[in-house]
Amino acid sequence: MYIKWRMEQLRDRTRSTVIRAQIVRSYRAPVTRRVRSQFISYLASIKECHCDLPIAQERFWREVDIKLARLSLAPDDEQRIREKLLEKVPRPRGWAEILAPYARFARERAGVR
Repeated sequence: MYIKWRMEQLRDRTRSTVIRAQIVRSYRAPVTRRVRSQFISYLASIKECHCDLPIAQERFWREVDIKLARLSLAPDDEQRIREKLLEKVPRPRGWAEILAPYARFARERAGVR
């Protein structure tokens, strides 16, 4: 099993790109002996421009955790999948990191340093 990243451009006015993570497995077709891919499951998606935002990363990883729990894969397969996802979308370390940009904005708006 491996992760397949699909990139799709949205048709909205921003023309932003969405990255979708899917689990796919390779197999060899019995008759032709050609290598084929089989879609296993969709995991999560995130806008490409939001890959650096901790709140978007948290939403992405929450969705991944739910989907992987439902799939009940072997622990080593699940670990390998998580490592591949981490290469593209980092996981926030905690709520302090997630809320830091918003707290900074609230302090600036209130005039507090």
